[in-house]
Amino acid sequence: KTFGGKKTLDALFDNPTELDWLALKKLVDSLDKLELKQLTKELLIGSKEINRLEIENQFILGFKTLEILNKNDKETYFKKFNLKNKLLKSNYFLIKSLANHYRDSAKYE
Repeated sequence: KTFGGKKTLDALFDNPTELDWLALKKLVDSLDKLELKQLTKELLIGSKEINRLEIENQFILGFKTLEILNKNDKETYFKKFNLKNKLLKSNYFLIKSLANHYRDSAKYE
């Protein structure tokens, strides 16, 4: 909290690994529980450009990011999701997150 989202992301993703994405997911979860919404938002927005949406924790953070974006940014960011990724067909949590995204998007139509 002292250094803000950008410095945290810079330190965490100097040379990113799958464990770094797990650490960011756990950090975001903890911040959510503490209701530190602004810092959570900073981290999610900051990770948006470096998130390749290839592994489970990247997808989880990607879906969390979609939740905080406005309609236009949400549509643009969702285009980065590779819907053919096998995780989106085999991981229950990700399937549910995808379904929730489609449900929420339909509310805007």
